[in-house]
Amino acid sequence: MGGKPVAIILMVFFFGMLAPAKSQGSFAVSAGMGMPEMFHLDFRVKLADQWQLGAFIGSAFGTATEQSGDGPKEKIDAWAMGLAAFYHFGGQSAHTTLKPWYLRAGLSYVQFDGTKDISRLTHTDLRLGRAFNIAPRFGLDLDAGLNILLHYTIETKPGAPPQGMPGVVEPKVFPAFGIRFFYRI
Repeated sequence: MGGKPVAIILMVFFFGMLAPAKSQGSFAVSAGMGMPEMFHLDFRVKLADQWQLGAFIGSAFGTATEQSGDGPKEKIDAWAMGLAAFYHFGGQSAHTTLKPWYLRAGLSYVQFDGTKDISRLTHTDLRLGRAFNIAPRFGLDLDAGLNILLHYTIETKPGAPPQGMPGVVEPKVFPAFGIRFFYRI
């Protein structure tokens, strides 16, 4: 429950910024997959010459599973949301003034709602990426880097058997990556 009010506040703030940005022609929407974003929709606004601010919301759409002991794997609900800042540098594009290479710094919240417990994770990531501008309004983003776990909690659901010691997530640093098809409005 703790993550949903924060998600709503962040999304209202972000969408409140979009009204003036849309009139400037600096808004982009994308769909893709990545880690920790899962399958996601991403919204970005151009803030300055080579700077963008983005927000995403994603889900595993029933592809996440968990297994207890020798029992069968069970599907769990998994979703993610976050914010990211993009700084474009290096190279030129024939289709846009944004340079194709970029650094992406992000903050993500991920929740796994399992059969016995709920895991909540907060990550930060830093990635190097490249935008392939296929047309003036359409393209593909590819990026990769490192994801750092900042905070992890696990909550046992009522009626579930106790799990003993709280779960520990190792490693604290793991790969981050993304692939997105984007459309500029």
